[in-house]
Amino acid sequence: MRRPATEERKHTERRLKVAIVAALFAGLALSPKLWLSERVYPATPVSPLLGLIPAPLDHILYAALLAISVAIAVLARPAKLIGLFVLLAISIALFDQSRWQPWFYQYLVMLAAVGLDGRGRGDYALNACRLVVVCTYFWSGLQKANAAFMMHVFPFMMQPVTRLLPSSMEAAMNSLGIVAPFIEVAIGIGLLTRRFRTFAIYLAFGMHAFILLAIGPLGQNSNNVVWPWNIAMCCFLMILFWQWPELSAREIIWSQGGHYQIVVLLLFGIAPILSFFNLWDGYLSSALYSGLRNTAHIYVTDALKDRLPKEILPHIYSSNKPGTSILILQEWSMGELNVPIYPEPRIYKNLARYICTYVHDPSEMKLWIKQTNVLISADKQVSYDCPVLLSGSAKR
Repeated sequence: MRRPATEERKHTERRLKVAIVAALFAGLALSPKLWLSERVYPATPVSPLLGLIPAPLDHILYAALLAISVAIAVLARPAKLIGLFVLLAISIALFDQSRWQPWFYQYLVMLAAVGLDGRGRGDYALNACRLVVVCTYFWSGLQKANAAFMMHVFPFMMQPVTRLLPSSMEAAMNSLGIVAPFIEVAIGIGLLTRRFRTFAIYLAFGMHAFILLAIGPLGQNSNNVVWPWNIAMCCFLMILFWQWPELSAREIIWSQGGHYQIVVLLLFGIAPILSFFNLWDGYLSSALYSGLRNTAHIYVTDALKDRLPKEILPHIYSSNKPGTSILILQEWSMGELNVPIYPEPRIYKNLARYICTYVHDPSEMKLWIKQTNVLISADKQVSYDCPVLLSGSAKR
């Protein structure tokens, strides 16, 4: 016997809450150094007025995030605890923008939706979360419609498959990278429709299975902090879409009285457009594994390399220029924080400023940043040395 509509909605919200919290807990647990201050990789706060969270307060706050998330999953009416968690998480994230990982941003917005609709007066929370999921697929697909994804990222992800096939088939398999972005876009659009929703769900399941094969323990065994995200997205599809065949696109995008839904539409549906012009952060626009629009490298002399902390040395490689090495910033972030680097120029500059603290001569370090824009904007490549970075003339 089918539950009454109100009871069905509350049951769905409870399952959604548990799925969000479980994924959030897993992400936090897999990246402890990201949330703590005792590390070599420098924090990039939103303001120079914010320093590091001192020990042991950083450990206490990190433990509080984990403990509160467990309590939210267990309690039947955790609206106040959700509010506390969201407030605490945002406050901690202000002290380091590297914490603004795509999965953290998505879970936090979805969890806030559940908390705000704690009294269960309508489908506002569910529709807001549905909109987050739809927009995530849509923009994640569009972000991948670039040469870097098709030529480098997709072949990397295909390696667990192509290495099992004859070499003559490798090029043909890698060419699928041309259609992969549009499949993801189609998933997002399909979820909005009654006619193609079920097909879109199956397509999404297949995509997530492929991603887990590509970067999971049977594939590249990399970036394990996003493994739970792929599982969570499948759970969200089942909870939010599978048992709701009559749900209309209008309800998902613009429910009457769903004020938080408007906020979600602005953040997840509209703001990502700006990311293509470097006016909005890529990671806040579902750009993970899409081919970075902003990339950077730090070149250091051998003399400077010998003075750097030992934690950085595994991520420094010889370059084509004698006496000069290259620090791979993505590897540094993954190696120490277990999360991809937050790919924005202000982060790169802050990392370079840290390296500058070990410099004896300005010629010992050079930061190169490449920004790739679209449409009428040209690519831009700029370099910075320590005097410029430390003088403040290089904008954050």
